[in-house]
Amino acid sequence: MTFMLEACTFCTRIPSKADRHRMNPIQETLRHYWRHTINIVPWFTAVAFFAICSYGTAAQHGDFLYEVTHIYTYRGDPNSQGVAFLPGTIVTTQSFITITGYRGRGEAVSIPGTIDGMAVTVIGHSAFWRCGWVSSITLPDSLAEIGWFAFSECSGLTAITIPRNVGKIYPFAVSGCTGLTNIKVDPLNRTFHDRDGALFKSDFLIRYPNAKVGSYAIPEGVTGIGWAAFEGCRGLTSVSLPRTLVSIEWNAFSDCTGLANIVIPAGVTNLAGRAFFGCTGLTNVTFAGNAPSLESDSAFRDTTNAVVRYLPGATGWEATFGGLPTVPSDPNIRPLDGDFGMKEDRFGFRVAGETNLAVVVEACTNLAHPVWEPVATNTLSDGTFDFIDRQSTNSPIRFYRLRSP
Repeated sequence: MTFMLEACTFCTRIPSKADRHRMNPIQETLRHYWRHTINIVPWFTAVAFFAICSYGTAAQHGDFLYEVTHIYTYRGDPNSQGVAFLPGTIVTTQSFITITGYRGRGEAVSIPGTIDGMAVTVIGHSAFWRCGWVSSITLPDSLAEIGWFAFSECSGLTAITIPRNVGKIYPFAVSGCTGLTNIKVDPLNRTFHDRDGALFKSDFLIRYPNAKVGSYAIPEGVTGIGWAAFEGCRGLTSVSLPRTLVSIEWNAFSDCTGLANIVIPAGVTNLAGRAFFGCTGLTNVTFAGNAPSLESDSAFRDTTNAVVRYLPGATGWEATFGGLPTVPSDPNIRPLDGDFGMKEDRFGFRVAGETNLAVVVEACTNLAHPVWEPVATNTLSDGTFDFIDRQSTNSPIRFYRLRSP
């Protein structure tokens, strides 16, 4: 059985070399943890309570492989100065189950809430990886954590519901689930919520289902797109990003091969590695603001057909960005059939530019001393939008210009 320090609420001195021959394995682990992790000051008065985890060997319950974790809370000797405080007095013991694998062939899987009287609280990393025959999974309310790749490549899975007590979901938990169309969250969950079949944590979009196709508009108010949020969503043909967005994380849109155009809002100042990795259908990436920083040169790796476009007046742009060529993009005004120019009760024109580009139309009445006021904000969902100003008749003259939000 192996041990490691899980949490502590004490400070003590680091044992000297002369003390170490008297240490048991747990004490040596604690000494190593202090020196390399906690950075303890050489001397404090000793104290009080600390916790140690022990991990048992793998076992099997029905079709499920699992491990047991025991957390022992100790009360140390306040006079020990950190050397002879173990084993101390065990105050409490907690045990929980981690599901580490599945050996069944059933299509409908129901994970138990307890095994041998201990709560199942964790779905371990890759526990159901490539269980493509599984079509439904029922998770217990005792669950608190879902690990990396936990249900990755469960291609037969069409929907999943996150229970009320889950507080941590690692990236790629449902990546490669090519049949997944809906992610639901128990309404009592205080950490996550769902919207239109996608998974959110506060104002971060965590995961969009792989099997959803067509267009998707991320709601306004969302500030971040999480790790691998759209990874492998090959049926996604268009995505509209909110003006509130500031962060695009690693692998956010990797392998979205059906995505042709995307507009990055001006608030995004940092682009993570592999954000658009392998987006082979992508042809236009338009940035509404200044050039963001790149965490890695892999942001557009294997995305070889795209051109990066930026708006006039934006700064920081060079001849290439992330290995892609850059060109200026300028939305423009075009005639609107039947409504272009001044009419009896309105003035109208068509705005054209990159698909999904957000554009603000501003107006003023005096170019010598201009006070520009926004009169319309719209997204060029098909590369255009038709502007009609019914307030134009209130002024003898009126000027218009375009800008990004």
